[in-house]
Amino acid sequence: MKTRRQLRMEERVKRLLGELLRDGIRDPRVGLISVMGVELTADLKQARVYVSVLGGQADDREVLEGLDGARGWLQRELGAGLGSRYTPVLKFFIDHSIVQQARISGILEDLREKGDWSPDEDED
Repeated sequence: MKTRRQLRMEERVKRLLGELLRDGIRDPRVGLISVMGVELTADLKQARVYVSVLGGQADDREVLEGLDGARGWLQRELGAGLGSRYTPVLKFFIDHSIVQQARISGILEDLREKGDWSPDEDED
């Protein structure tokens, strides 16, 4: 179970990284991305950062390469913004949950239009 400190730090890292990615990164491979979540280890020294590529036109591999290339700068800026003893080492991952949600919504909408399913039906 995560501590309150860990949860607070995850939110701070998420917010600061979002600002840095929006305002400071100039790598054309990165494009428009959104920080979906951050998971810190218990010692707060490593962070798994989940990003979503907006627009869906960029290649996931290229986005990750761009983020990995900017990792040093991001960690330095993050450390200055956090003001904590340690700056977590960042590891980036693509979060496909938005794409999956849109796909599921589309499937449900198709079923609704065909009359095969209604969200109000009771399950027996």
